[in-house]
Amino acid sequence: MSPWNSIYAAGIFWDPDEPLPAELQHELHQNESYGHDVHAHIALHTQIPGSGPGPYAQFDASYGSAKPKTLIRHPPTPLPQFTVQEPGPDVSIVQDTAKVAVTQLFWNDASAPIKEAAFTFPLPNGCTVTEFTCRIGNSKIIRGAVKPKDDARQAFRKHIRTQDTAAGLLEQATPEIFTTTLGNLPAQTKVQVQLTYITVLKHRFTADDSQTTITTLTLPTSIAPRYGPAPKDADIAAASTNVPEGLTLNVEIIEAGRITTITSPSSHAITVTRQRGSQTAQSFADLAGQTIESKVETASVVLADGPVLLERDFVLDITSSTNNETQRPQAWLEHHPTLANHKTLMLTLPAKSLTATPLPISTTAEAATPSHPAGTHEILLLADRSGSMRRKIPALQSALHYFLKGIPLNRVFNIWCFGTSYSSWQPSSVAYTQENLKNALNWVQSPRFQADMGGTELFHALEAMLGPIMEEEEESHHDDEGGDGKEKKGKKIVDVIILTDGQTWRLDQTIELVRKARDRSGGRVRVFALGIGNRVSHALVDGLAKAGGGYAEVVPEGIAAEGWEERVVGMTKAALVSRHLGPVRVVFGVREGDKIIHSTLVDAKRSPADVSALSPFDHNRIYFHLPPSTGSKTLETVHLELEADGQHTIFPIPVTVLPKPDTTLHKLAARAMLDDLERGTSSIHLGPHRPYPGTWEETSLVRREAEKIACKWSLVSKWTSFFLAEEPCPPPAVPFPMSEKDLLANGIIEVKPGPGEDLLQPRGPEPARQHSRGGTCVVVS
Repeated sequence: MSPWNSIYAAGIFWDPDEPLPAELQHELHQNESYGHDVHAHIALHTQIPGSGPGPYAQFDASYGSAKPKTLIRHPPTPLPQFTVQEPGPDVSIVQDTAKVAVTQLFWNDASAPIKEAAFTFPLPNGCTVTEFTCRIGNSKIIRGAVKPKDDARQAFRKHIRTQDTAAGLLEQATPEIFTTTLGNLPAQTKVQVQLTYITVLKHRFTADDSQTTITTLTLPTSIAPRYGPAPKDADIAAASTNVPEGLTLNVEIIEAGRITTITSPSSHAITVTRQRGSQTAQSFADLAGQTIESKVETASVVLADGPVLLERDFVLDITSSTNNETQRPQAWLEHHPTLANHKTLMLTLPAKSLTATPLPISTTAEAATPSHPAGTHEILLLADRSGSMRRKIPALQSALHYFLKGIPLNRVFNIWCFGTSYSSWQPSSVAYTQENLKNALNWVQSPRFQADMGGTELFHALEAMLGPIMEEEEESHHDDEGGDGKEKKGKKIVDVIILTDGQTWRLDQTIELVRKARDRSGGRVRVFALGIGNRVSHALVDGLAKAGGGYAEVVPEGIAAEGWEERVVGMTKAALVSRHLGPVRVVFGVREGDKIIHSTLVDAKRSPADVSALSPFDHNRIYFHLPPSTGSKTLETVHLELEADGQHTIFPIPVTVLPKPDTTLHKLAARAMLDDLERGTSSIHLGPHRPYPGTWEETSLVRREAEKIACKWSLVSKWTSFFLAEEPCPPPAVPFPMSEKDLLANGIIEVKPGPGEDLLQPRGPEPARQHSRGGTCVVVS
């Protein structure tokens, strides 16, 4: 039996090896009205929609137990049978952008309507949801608009309270967790929810002389809930034979002529088929609105064994050969189809365009070439030894071995560990010598190096590690301003490498600490994150790396997994031997009459607001919403100016004007600006008239700006939600009911739950019957 709490059941699971933070443990004992269901307390703190207080709240397992439980605070009433099915996404990949269509199927097979039902599910971190529709039965469709979150909730509640027609709500709980809530579901009715989102594939960092590029598609299958039926040893009932077993997947990769290999490092068996034919998209220009057909080679990827149980996130690595064109910065200009003179510019900056040839990685302490004065460059390794790392210690030790062996000469280094508390190998960093390397390796491989340090309190460890560094920066800054003739200290360069499974608390607080350290040091402090495990929080590892100007990578628990070594080596190169990127500036050449005026377009809304915050390891994108005042002007040239290790470089960037007006780039730009507002890196936070951090004024300004952007571009965000109201529509081409074969072929699945398929289990004489796939479902009748 897996040590995880009902790992294969639908719902949110928590690692029994991972203690709760002190404040949650305290509240657990203070509030007896919740009994022993610790997840009720966690739900109140995380504010996941559909999981809050109510007559019923379902969680996968209570703390330390292997069976799901239902929290009931009032006498139970019979719940209608309610089925949830998420068959699997259809994915179209063009270059490094994926468009994903997800279908969720619901069925109320009771004789009474369901007042409200919620389904919580994962999406890729930071994706852009572009469409959300819902079909009720054969002749009704729900289409909606984006509203401020409170307004959307109130409109939804009012609708289901005062009307008997259906309504829907799509909310973002975190950048990775979303909830679909449906109201007034008619009896004996099938419901089909469709949402479409765009996500940018991750680029793996490789050496400058590499002739390949690797992009990674990650489709989360857990919050922690799991797709597919339970294994035989799981303590839940078998699925009905009418339910397709597990998740199906269909990925189409367009413009695949340069692709050399397609693999799944998540150990999922896949079948890859290549073919040539007419496609309507063969480049990013096509994805953004082109319709001209071209003969291109495509690759299709499906799961080799058909619908299967996915125990971990699905990961697809696409390796392709590079050429000079793909490694150069490019600019894409899109005109809006209805807003006059409204244009969006997207700059794509490959990582290799921002970095020079790195130093060679040493395999021994003597093999590296000195490049920094002794003691001015510090390497700090921060290893997670919390209880949740118990099965991941071998992978953690192997990764630390790679990092320690890869440190160049003339560095000083130290190893920190954290859990509920934190400690370090040495009181302070030591020189990188053969003897110190040997001692460090022995310490990491010793029997005492275990997952025995309690909960994952990353924030306090980082605070203790970065605090003295930021104090030194403040002293150095005051010395520079004083000009009193004292000998000034050399400014230290620090690279921090965090190795964790991502099961941490205080995400926003931790990322903000990293951002402050980078800002105060002028980029001399960088933070890298290596996620270890099959269910790593990408919001954490990617957030740490983005805020810290570093690079993030995720590796599975097993060191024998395909691609494990290559990922760790790439991470080692990025963290230990790459250049520190300095100031970056974008300059535009705008034609006004017969003259070309050079400008930075300060009036244009942009993301990131500070382009110097770009990471030299990612395939960066810079977005500009050009003001309508530029409508009569022609954008002639774009230049990127940057400094790295004292070297000044200028890149001319060609501009491609997309011939067909569209909104794809406009929405991607708006999504990026919302992310900046959430991370505290927007123009509001960085501008000359910025409010004091943490004040009501700052919160109010950020909320108003976010609501304005998200409502204008119809985006779900931290501040906004989709509210949908029912309207009539023509019946579908294939009406209900159909044979089971036709149902499967048309993506409409009829499910008849069998005995024992209870997701909610009220402690009453009449149990509720429910079946779910791929998320947490809450029903209120």
